[in-house]
Parts: sequence; structure tokens; C-alpha cells
Amino acid sequence: MQKDYLVIIESPGKIKKFASILGSNYDIMATKGHIIDLPPKGKNISIKKQDENFTFVPKYGVINGKESVVSDIVKASQKPYKAIYLCTDPDREGSGIAKHVADCLKAQCPVLRATSTSITKDAIFDALKNAGSIDQYMVDSYEARRILDRLTGYEASFTVKTATGGRSVGRVQSAALRILAEREKEIQSFVPEEYWDIDANLLTAHKETIKAKLSKPGDKE
Repeated sequence: MQKDYLVIIESPGKIKKFASILGSNYDIMATKGHIIDLPPKGKNISIKKQDENFTFVPKYGVINGKESVVSDIVKASQKPYKAIYLCTDPDREGSGIAKHVADCLKAQCPVLRATSTSITKDAIFDALKNAGSIDQYMVDSYEARRILDRLTGYEASFTVKTATGGRSVGRVQSAALRILAEREKEIQSFVPEEYWDIDANLLTAHKETIKAKLSKPGDKE
């Protein structure tokens, strides 16, 4: 029996819970996390410069071992559903997964983004009722993180591994650490200088009191 709706989530461990809430008219499938990402070897970021602006274009591919997951989801999406709901996590990673899934689908029905922070009957049905388009700002945030990871994290990790034989230096933390280091250098190089705020109560020729503040002092001597 053909069901009317397909709901795509991340975790296969939540399929039974979703099925028990949504009922028999919904098919539930799971991506098992990310299905598409930057290939592990190389940076896989194309950098193009036009005038003074740069464009960073990630070169994605299906993650090794996820080929069957993608194939099953694409095949299912071709069934005559009334709607397909992308119910991956509401954070930027979940938004990235939803975008990758949407790009793979060959659906002839609306593909809608639904988000929920809890798995309860009210929350799930409310998410489906208010489903809409994928938040491109969240997708951009996800992509910015992945791009920064490759352009900065890969370079820093290579240097550290070569020098120490240790592990990688982290992902986006590498860029954040540089920002903190530069700020700390500014703090340490700051030379304090003594100054005083000077306020005065002045009396005009008409015996009126006014308050004045010295804002542009001249030579201290």
C-alpha cells in the first residue's frame, strides 16, 4: 500500500518512535548522519577571485559507505508521495544534511523542511504543519564551517603533525585560536598611560553655576 508521506530523519534509532507517532500513512527513512561531504583527501575547495572578491566553492561527494543509503532515499523519493519532509536536526549540521538530501532527491512532490527540538506527538505534528523551505542561512553557516576547516584546519594540522607527530590541531578551533592569539598580543603590547578626568564647577558673570569637562587637554607641563 502506497503511503502519502515520506519523512527523512538522521538517526535510524528514532525510526520506530517517529512511526509510532505519525502512524501508518508515513514512511520513515534515516540518513544515518551526513550522506555527502568534502572528500577526506585534499582540500576540495575551489577558490575563484573576481576583482577584490573571492568565491569559495566546495566540491562534495557521497561519503564512503553511504552509497546504499543515498540510493535507497533517491529511489524512495520517486514514489507518488504527496509530500516529503526533511526532519533532520534543526542545527546547522542538520540543515546541511537536509540540503544535501534535497539536492539528491528526484521527487515529483513538494520537499519541505520540518524542524523540532523534541520527539513528542505535538512537537512532530506541529513541525510538519509548519514545514517550509530550507534555511539557506543555516546552510551557509554549515558550509562556512566546512570550508574554514579545510583551508585553515588542514594547513595547521599538517604543520603540527610534521613537527610533533601529534594529532591534528582541531577543526574550526584553529582559526578561533588565531583570533584569540592576535587579541592577546594586542593586550600584551598595550602601553598604559596615566591620565585624569578633570571636571569643574564654574561660575559665570551672572553668578550662574555651570559644569565643564576638560576634553582636549594641552601640554601637561
